[in-house]
Amino acid sequence: MQYVSAVFPQQAILLQKAEQLSVFDMMTLQKDFRTMLEQALSFFIVEKLEWDEKAYKFTTLGADEKTIGEIDRKNFDAVRDMALQMNYINLDKSQSSVPTKSTNKKVQELWEKAQKHLKKQSKSATGNKNYRIGNIISKLCAAGLGYTFHNIYDLTVYQLYDCFFQYGCLRSSALNEAAVANHGGKRFDIQDWLKPITQEG
Repeated sequence: MQYVSAVFPQQAILLQKAEQLSVFDMMTLQKDFRTMLEQALSFFIVEKLEWDEKAYKFTTLGADEKTIGEIDRKNFDAVRDMALQMNYINLDKSQSSVPTKSTNKKVQELWEKAQKHLKKQSKSATGNKNYRIGNIISKLCAAGLGYTFHNIYDLTVYQLYDCFFQYGCLRSSALNEAAVANHGGKRFDIQDWLKPITQEG
C-alpha cells in the first residue's frame, strides 16, 4: 500500500479504507492494464464501457449515453466470474464474490436468473474428464479438422468449445445418415446437421 500511495496518490485515497488490494485494483492502477481490462469486458457487455477516473470505476452507458450500470472493486469478481462461466471456466468458490444489487431492475432479474441456473449446474456437475480442455484440444487436433498444436491456441476458449460441440454434432449427424442409408428410417431430416445446438431447461 505504501508503493501505491507513492506512485498512485489519487488511487491511494480511494483505497485507503480497503484492507488489501483486490484484483480489480491491481488491474486498474495502470492505464495499459486498465485499457486491456476494458477491452476484455467490452467483449461481454453490449453497452458502451467507460472509465470514471474520479469514482475509480467503469460505467456502462446506454444508447442515450446515460449511465445504466457500473463495475467497481465491489462487484468485479462477480462480473469476472460470469464472463468465465460463459467460457466454461469455473473459479474456486473461495474466489467468488457476493452479488451486489443493481440499480437496473431488468439487469437484476437476469442476474438472479443466471445465478439460479449456475447454482443448479454446479450441483449437478460431475466433473467429466472427457470435457476437460486438455482432452478437447487433443481430440480436435487429432481429428484432422485443420487445427494443430501450433494454431489451435489462436482460438478463444469459447471458440474452442464451440468447435468441439459442433464437431460432435456433425459426427452424430454423419452416423445417423449412415444408419438411415443402410436400414432406412422415416424420422430423418437431411438438414439436422445445420440446426444450431441449443440446451433447453
